[in-house]
Amino acid sequence: MSRLEIQGPIDNVEDLQVLCNRAKDGFESVCVPPFFVDTAGEMLGRNKVTIVTTAGRDDDRLDTKLMGIEAAARAGAQEVIVCIPPANIRDNKWDVIEKEMYQAGMLCQVNNVIMWVGCQFHSLPKVKQVQVCDALPKGLVGLRVRDADLDDINLARICGVELFCTGRQKDDPTHEQMAEMEAAGATQFVLKKKPPQLKTSQVTRTEARI
Repeated sequence: MSRLEIQGPIDNVEDLQVLCNRAKDGFESVCVPPFFVDTAGEMLGRNKVTIVTTAGRDDDRLDTKLMGIEAAARAGAQEVIVCIPPANIRDNKWDVIEKEMYQAGMLCQVNNVIMWVGCQFHSLPKVKQVQVCDALPKGLVGLRVRDADLDDINLARICGVELFCTGRQKDDPTHEQMAEMEAAGATQFVLKKKPPQLKTSQVTRTEARI
């Protein structure tokens, strides 16, 4: 089943209202900043739109991110993105990454929210990509990757990690490219715009307001 996600820069409540109004029009999820989760829930009302948010910034301490997870869950978020600090990957702190992602994943499970791990996966050397995948608790979290290609998808699949492909920095992949990536094992996609030629496919699409 297709899942449409809408996201975009939000600077104030007015921007949020525009985004939520658009989310009601056929989108299954909306990505908003942490401090707008509860307001987004009020604006969406009874509409069955999944609210996605982030738990802290990339370089925040683990305890800050854990508090962010609990706050997001209390506010009504159903999915949370937790980022691996780039310094931990650069300095090969794999034990730290594994421990922190496991703690965050368990807390998400307790709070009944889905956790996605964010990192600059596509730009990493293959050996570090494998190390990132090995450090993630399998079946507990998935990986969100911007600019994912077939090599990224195949590697994540081999490592047993569910991959959520976010939008590309420049151009969205074509229908054919998405079909290839899906066949390789990507379960979902996020795009900058809704491709009109894509009808039914088991991918996730995002229309981003830029």
